[in-house]
Amino acid sequence: KLVPPGQSFSKLKKKMDDKLVEPNSSLGKAINYLLQHKDGLLGFTRYEGAPLDNNAAERELKKIILHRKNSMFFKNEIGSAVGDILTSVIQTAAHANINVFDYLKTLLRYADRVKNSPELYLPWNYLDTISNLH
Repeated sequence: KLVPPGQSFSKLKKKMDDKLVEPNSSLGKAINYLLQHKDGLLGFTRYEGAPLDNNAAERELKKIILHRKNSMFFKNEIGSAVGDILTSVIQTAAHANINVFDYLKTLLRYADRVKNSPELYLPWNYLDTISNLH
């Protein structure tokens, strides 16, 4: 039997108020945390079709964390800055569902044009731009 969230929270609050649960116990701390953060914890229920997990965000964060770990081996700050830029460009291109290797080759091939009009060579427009060159 499903219980509406409001009822569950009021029952938990009553248990805490009636001192049926020790506030410093693991259960008491968990209940207090739940009561203090219920709006944030139930935020996903306000949107139909909202995912119940954040696996996509976690996958993206893993890429950044891996880059941060690898950055420890750059020899200087300039190398690190270049690595940051390349990571950003590669991830943006990957999200645009284009071939990242071909995209990077195109950026190098047309470096002068990219420098003059970078907006034309963003991952989501660059194919149109280079098709107009030929």
